[in-house]
Amino acid sequence: MQTLVALDRDSGGPANATVFVSVFDGASTATRALVIEIADVNDNVPEFSPTHISTSFVENEPQGYEVATVAATDGDAGAFGAVTYSLASATDEGFFSVDASTGVVTRTSKTISADTHPSVMLVVNAHDGGDPAGTAAPPATLDITVTVANVYAPVFSRPTYRVNMVEHTAADTVLLSVSATDPDVPASTPMQVTYSLVNDTRFAIDAATGELKLLGDIDREVDATVTLTVVAVDAGSPPRSSSAQVVITVTDINDHAPMPLETNITVAVFEHNSTGIVAAVLEVEDPDEGPNGRVVFDVKSGNADGLLTLTPLGVLVVSKEIDREVHGSSDTLVIGVRDSATPPRYGPD
Repeated sequence: MQTLVALDRDSGGPANATVFVSVFDGASTATRALVIEIADVNDNVPEFSPTHISTSFVENEPQGYEVATVAATDGDAGAFGAVTYSLASATDEGFFSVDASTGVVTRTSKTISADTHPSVMLVVNAHDGGDPAGTAAPPATLDITVTVANVYAPVFSRPTYRVNMVEHTAADTVLLSVSATDPDVPASTPMQVTYSLVNDTRFAIDAATGELKLLGDIDREVDATVTLTVVAVDAGSPPRSSSAQVVITVTDINDHAPMPLETNITVAVFEHNSTGIVAAVLEVEDPDEGPNGRVVFDVKSGNADGLLTLTPLGVLVVSKEIDREVHGSSDTLVIGVRDSATPPRYGPD
């Protein structure tokens, strides 16, 4: 008995065949069925699909972290088709291992740094159970990118920035620049830190450079000090952030004139026994600061007999004895007010 065609059980053919054999002796015929098992031979090698994988992971991933999975199939049956995986020794530095049965590539306990190993290429072999074993050709290659672990938040060059600004400074004026570095990123690598401000639309910060500029008008009499919070966010995944304070001291300009609370005051004093009493207290407001808000009083007319003295604080005191029959029943004083700036601003008399 011989075959007429090649039998290949790996290409979908049967694992066995039934042959009917008949014998005729001239008078009768006998028929028997013969079951022929088609035995496998190791005529296939494992094949990877795909043969190339690109992936990445963060340098501080723990032992056992699954980096990738390779897969190979073998068309043979039984042990001849059982695939086992191994790393090619030439590319194995001990950072990874591959499960011999599943093809899962995982991290080992050996520390890896993106600074020294920014990328790793692994070659994974696949073998079948033949003797000798069949080996996949080509093997699988893994291009693994090792990324920097985002361990640290950005660090500002100082926790608090301070700057002085004159009130009513023009919009778009640059006040200062903040800066932060990311300890996770090597010094030779450009920093990838993004800046933002927390809830103050009167100012703006350049997200890339940290340049802080003024957008709206600031009045010292309303805000003598402005405190801003600046946030720096790195480019890690997930990102980390930190914050710093910007304290802006708003300095004064002489933008207000002194304003008396009353411009017409009538007072009465008794003759002969009024010396030393306070005839009036002149109340004047100037919201400016320092010399810009320090009020100076000046008797511009009246008080010809010098009966009254005006103190620097605007207190009008009877300084001499008043005799109604000599000095008259009334006198009108015109008192001017100004601040102490150079040049001064004058209020109404």
